[in-house]
Amino acid sequence: DVLTNVKKARNAAKVAGDPNVGYAVRYTEQDPDHPNHRVTVQGNPSLSDVRVIMIGVRNNANSTKDCVVWADELRVTDFDNEGGWAAKANMTLGMSDIATVNVGFHRETHGFGAVNQSLTQRRLDDYNQYNIAVQGDAGRFLPEKVKLKAPIYYSYSNEKTTPKYNPLDQDVELKDAIESCETPEGLDQRLCRDTAHGEELQHLGT
Repeated sequence: DVLTNVKKARNAAKVAGDPNVGYAVRYTEQDPDHPNHRVTVQGNPSLSDVRVIMIGVRNNANSTKDCVVWADELRVTDFDNEGGWAAKANMTLGMSDIATVNVGFHRETHGFGAVNQSLTQRRLDDYNQYNIAVQGDAGRFLPEKVKLKAPIYYSYSNEKTTPKYNPLDQDVELKDAIESCETPEGLDQRLCRDTAHGEELQHLGT
């Protein structure tokens, strides 16, 4: 959270038009839990795409020091283990012999997965889908003397997927990225700038 908060603060300052803030410039803030620690971000690094980890030791004394540094059993902890839920419903409504209406609804939230799926296999987006289908006979509305059968069929479906994380910055939640843009124009500019700098700064950020 410390790293992503610094990134969000940097991105917000960049969108606000601060001339001293950019992807190629180091942006530094203090760790709120450890005031003596500084967190610096440059480029657009993402915790979802870590390739190299560097550990540095700085001697703040005026004399030479000897030390041994052990980095043992490095592992990821405190990961997001929030679960999700899913629901599915179907309904058929018969309107005498005039028409039949079918309605379906399906929703899955981020974090949902089968019991035998691992954490990395769970859904990382919100999925919503619904459909309506009507089937009937327009001839029922005409006099019987006409003896006309006019089958009609109409269907409408809608499917929407909302990712939990920003596709251009995959360790920052999408809602946080949107909230950092005060206007839709600012959001468009932010996404365009991120896309333009993504490829050339990928190696720098990683």
